[in-house]
Amino acid sequence: MDSFFGHFKDLAEYKSLDNLKDVIKEVDRVIEEYNLHCYQWGLNKMTPEQYRGCLLVAEALYKPSVNWGTGQTNDVGHTMETYCSQTI
Repeated sequence: MDSFFGHFKDLAEYKSLDNLKDVIKEVDRVIEEYNLHCYQWGLNKMTPEQYRGCLLVAEALYKPSVNWGTGQTNDVGHTMETYCSQTI
């Protein structure tokens, strides 16, 4: 969340907003830009949307042999997060 709010202050053009409807539109625009275009070091240099997609693929590939919620690894020692860090 801290990363998002740091980016939000940089990306939002809030000085020209006159009403609540404009504020909501601007917040939605910034959220979309952050999720689709802001690469994150903590997400293996992927955007949040790319990382989410990677996790969904990893889950689909390894789901039969891994319980991701407990941090267990699959038969080759991958967790969902290590799978995504190795795809780049």
